[in-house]
Amino acid sequence: MKTKLFLLTAFLTKVLTMSIPQAEEDAIELNGLNERSSSCAELTEHGKCSASCPCPKGECCSKYGFCGPSSKYCDNQMVTTKKATTTKKTTTRKTTSTKKTSTTKSSSTSKSTSTPGMVIYLPNYTLSSTINLLNYDFSDIDVVNYCFFRLDSEGNAYSTYESVDFKLKSIINLNTVVKEKYPHLRTILSIGGATGSKDFNKILSSDSRIVTAAKSIANAMEEYLFDGIDIDWEFPKTDSERESLVTLLKKIRYYIGNDKLLTLSSSATASNYNGYISKYEPYLDWFNLMTYNYAGSWSKVTGHNAPLYDIPGDINKQTSVHHTVTDYQNAGVPNHKLVIGGAFNGKVWKVNSSTNNGYNQSGHYEDIWTYKKLRTENILSSAKKAVSPWVRTWHSDAKSPTLFNPNTKMYISYDDTEAMCERAAYAKKNKLGGFMVWEVGQDYDGELIGSST
Repeated sequence: MKTKLFLLTAFLTKVLTMSIPQAEEDAIELNGLNERSSSCAELTEHGKCSASCPCPKGECCSKYGFCGPSSKYCDNQMVTTKKATTTKKTTTRKTTSTKKTSTTKSSSTSKSTSTPGMVIYLPNYTLSSTINLLNYDFSDIDVVNYCFFRLDSEGNAYSTYESVDFKLKSIINLNTVVKEKYPHLRTILSIGGATGSKDFNKILSSDSRIVTAAKSIANAMEEYLFDGIDIDWEFPKTDSERESLVTLLKKIRYYIGNDKLLTLSSSATASNYNGYISKYEPYLDWFNLMTYNYAGSWSKVTGHNAPLYDIPGDINKQTSVHHTVTDYQNAGVPNHKLVIGGAFNGKVWKVNSSTNNGYNQSGHYEDIWTYKKLRTENILSSAKKAVSPWVRTWHSDAKSPTLFNPNTKMYISYDDTEAMCERAAYAKKNKLGGFMVWEVGQDYDGELIGSST
């Protein structure tokens, strides 16, 4: 009876102190309490473990208290060789430490006080060849979005690149060694991506899979010591899918609490969400606006990949970063929750005419070239100087450069250090939450990052 009274009291306390809407949480509140309790039966039911509650045969108990068969669990097992009293003390200290970390983070990462600042996407595949994680300079970076984890058909979160994430210990190094060196740094686990989210509509078509996904995502965040979660669903296409995203964000927020970060990588075209942006906003710390890809293979003529402002006379009638920001503001998102995006790559066309150095001309879309390629393959000799016969043109209306080769009639819309400075200044002038980039592996010797801060 005392136990039931204790659980009921805890339940009521949680309801009264939660700041997010609770109308639909009645069915899972008590499950959430049970999930956080310490009895062995309940730990086992939810795939958790402790020194006194071991995992099923064939699985290992990780030092963070979760069961699993792979090396990520068995290479980092909980210490169980000490006598029972010592082991129990160690386990208790782990639980206390988790709560202490959460409390410490709340002052700097709570929804009411957090500011994104400089946000970078760090794809795990860059860590196998392009970026040396332990030597990388994170001094000017505030938030790392580590990407990507995906969801399986039942909604369970999993690594897309285990050899990098776990065998190379990229995740654990990021969240221990790197954070110790850069204590200001916050890390977020990004779920989905252009390819990784293509089946989200099927996965999240049932309430049970949404709950499974939310729990699994929250467990992954806790297991690997991240400070939050980023959902990158490109993109819900029907109102049913948009509503599923609302439910997913709501469930994730419930399971991770308000002292952890929850963000959404969102389309530059606000109308794609058909009025649902205002429904996402209460659960999010900020939106990572993918304010690039305004022109591409679908464009009738050459344009700008990521213009800061709308361009008079543009045949594509494409919009801009400023246009996107205005749309999100009109949808009710406060400025501090808007993070504009910058692309470290450009779009390439082969055009039919040299007029305007290839801009606003018909042609054939070719490819995406990274800024790093422009700097290493004899196209740019410095950040703002083209190698002949390439010609660099600065477009003052778009606040972006283009490159054109009159011999090959190749046209490239990209952003350089000058363009990044313009976007960083725009974010500061308009009191936006910050500036996000896709992605750091496409930079060259930190030139673009250095001009974005």
